[in-house]
Amino acid sequence: SGTDVLGQFYEVFLKYGNWAQKMGIVLTPRHVTRFEAEVVDVNLQDYVLDLVCGTGGFLVSAFDLVKSSANKAQIDQFKKNNLFGIDQQPQLACLAIVNMIFRGDGRNNIIEGDCFTKWLKKVVRDGITTAKYKSNQPSSEDNIITKVLMNPPFAIDKRDVPEYKFVQHALDQMVDNSGILFSILPMGAMFEQGEEKEWRKNKFLNENTLLAVITLPPELFVPSAGVHTLC
Repeated sequence: SGTDVLGQFYEVFLKYGNWAQKMGIVLTPRHVTRFEAEVVDVNLQDYVLDLVCGTGGFLVSAFDLVKSSANKAQIDQFKKNNLFGIDQQPQLACLAIVNMIFRGDGRNNIIEGDCFTKWLKKVVRDGITTAKYKSNQPSSEDNIITKVLMNPPFAIDKRDVPEYKFVQHALDQMVDNSGILFSILPMGAMFEQGEEKEWRKNKFLNENTLLAVITLPPELFVPSAGVHTLC
């Protein structure tokens, strides 16, 4: 379709544009975002979150997967009420919105801001269950997110936020017992000592079930990053 062609052109434009590189945009390869959406089986009943959505690749893949088996009314409701994205850079949030518009959607809940100050609370509007952003953590009964797809920024030095904090913040917003989080992380996230180890042992593995670890090719983000990653 026309929107598919425009969307593909837009992502190539982002990938190879010099201006995009200057902004620090490192695109997660689209075959990887599609893989993640398919592995967690995003469907019409899901509420999907990307805490660091960048240009919206994971949200696009989730939306595309749902569109492949839904009618127009279902698609319209899903894109309006079930997709949520945040990015700290206003420019990237705008690029994500444009990316979604090229997929036939400009109304999903993509915002700019510090994800650690944003929480999603379940609400009902006109009989439809959705969520709105809040500045404080709601009770667990008000959590709505069932699927998280993300690739948090890698901590290059000690001043950067460690990756595990993004994972934990996402987990804190998910429904109990049925939510699935799929995140790309640097290989070191599995082996770091100190606070990362304490989190893995006492928080992550104690309160959640680790379903799988998949190692990714070391050249996945070359030449942009070249970091050994897993998900």
